[in-house]
Amino acid sequence: MFKYIQKVIIALQVETGWSIFVVYKQTPDGEFVSYSKYGSHTTIFRNTKEIVKKSNGTEIMTYSIAPHL
Repeated sequence: MFKYIQKVIIALQVETGWSIFVVYKQTPDGEFVSYSKYGSHTTIFRNTKEIVKKSNGTEIMTYSIAPHL
């Protein structure tokens, strides 16, 4: 049986518009940590849930990656 890796991708509003972030993990207090890469620059948000609430929603996508055989 294969074990798939599942990720959540979310569009978050930033200073320059909207960027795509990967939700990395949930913290013990229920908040979510997400990150976005642009070249060698990495942006990390530790308040993803708060950002989504303030923007009145967003686009949320999921994807699965099959393990390599």
